[in-house]
Amino acid sequence: MTQTPVQSYRDLRVWQEGISFAKKVYKVSQVFPPQERFGLISQMRRAAISIPSNIAEGHARIGTREYLHFLSIAMGSVAELDTQIILCRELEFLSPQDSQETIRQLETIGKMLRRLYQALDSPRVGDSTNQAVPFESELALSEEQETWDIGTPRARTL
Repeated sequence: MTQTPVQSYRDLRVWQEGISFAKKVYKVSQVFPPQERFGLISQMRRAAISIPSNIAEGHARIGTREYLHFLSIAMGSVAELDTQIILCRELEFLSPQDSQETIRQLETIGKMLRRLYQALDSPRVGDSTNQAVPFESELALSEEQETWDIGTPRARTL
């Protein structure tokens, strides 16, 4: 698999999936009852937007610890949305098909976030002096294997 260096958070596949997911939440929530405009609709849309927004904000931070903090917030938004989607299905605001598709996409994003977090949180082998960790520019999720390929990464220090 050929890796393309990350120049911006926009190059991160997890951010791209987050944007796609936020658009999906906007689309499926359009059919919710009008009385949910300031309830579930607003809450779900904010949580969906929070995922790619926190990935972007964390990426822009200087230290890895800060980046990890924002990835953690994004993972919290994934859990929040999972709960809200289940509630929407039980209230019959979402069809079984829409809820299954939405949860499947959300689970994929959650897995990607956890893998990115774990990769950034692990010290590099053989580097005990400054606890350098892989820079995400060399992290690529292989769609076939769903594993991280780590090339020769630049490093961020903690």
